[in-house]
Amino acid sequence: MKPAKRKPIDARGQRGAALFLILLLILVSGGLVFVSRLKSAETELAAGRKTAAALAEAKQALLGYAALDPGGNVTNPGRLPCPDQDNDGDAQGAVCARPPVGWLPWRTLTLDERRDGQGEKLWLLVDPSFLSGNAPMNSTVQPTLRLNGQPVVAILFSPGPPLSRLGQTRSANPPGLTNGFYGNYLEGFDGNSSVTTAPLSDTYNDRVLAITPRELFTAVTQRMARELALSNAAPYPVPPPGDPPLSQLAKPSVWTANNWDAAVDPAYTVVTPSVIQLKFQNCGIVYSIRPEGIQRSANTC
Repeated sequence: MKPAKRKPIDARGQRGAALFLILLLILVSGGLVFVSRLKSAETELAAGRKTAAALAEAKQALLGYAALDPGGNVTNPGRLPCPDQDNDGDAQGAVCARPPVGWLPWRTLTLDERRDGQGEKLWLLVDPSFLSGNAPMNSTVQPTLRLNGQPVVAILFSPGPPLSRLGQTRSANPPGLTNGFYGNYLEGFDGNSSVTTAPLSDTYNDRVLAITPRELFTAVTQRMARELALSNAAPYPVPPPGDPPLSQLAKPSVWTANNWDAAVDPAYTVVTPSVIQLKFQNCGIVYSIRPEGIQRSANTC
């Protein structure tokens, strides 16, 4: 018997199989990279949502604090707590180091501890003119603090992770004024009265949310209109010709202590037996106080 002839090896077939395997490996590795990047993007989005929610909740808590003036003092609606400068969750109290920057005083605001999407505590910077204290507070008071050149009452920060390029280190030490400790957390703060934001990079990763004078006084003027309404009942006493429009009305102590008469815009404020039409300086809302309730011309200043 003749030996069986071997079939010649098909070199082209081998090359095709090899190319197929290489292509398969490329597709698999590319798919793994895609999945990895997708998971990373999802993680970043989740962290961003957590940061945004924490900042928004903290802002609402601060506005509520300003409008309600907690603690039973009813002395200075519109004022904000000193930041937490010794990392205990409470506002610093009577001695607030300058600049008034530090961690969010979550205990004072009756919140749970708020952290950003990277697990860092939120920070707070308050304009000195709006800090808690006994000085009169009304809508004529305006801030010197600036965010990207615009006036703001306070700024909340999500500091994000430490940036190695800036040599940032994190610890539980109190920020205070010790050698600009806040520089280990905040990149855009000049240490005085200005904050400038920038795109995310290896030298900037803060996320910020500000409280504007308009937002603050939207809440506070509503409180003051209500205080005036509660102190007076129709028919309202009409002032004699030439007198200020609110001169004959009863004024609550929180009104007189903060000189809100000086904040009234007389061009839009009138009193008749059935209605008190009231407008404050630096706020565009016109309040109409009637026996059946308070109406307002707009939702925000």
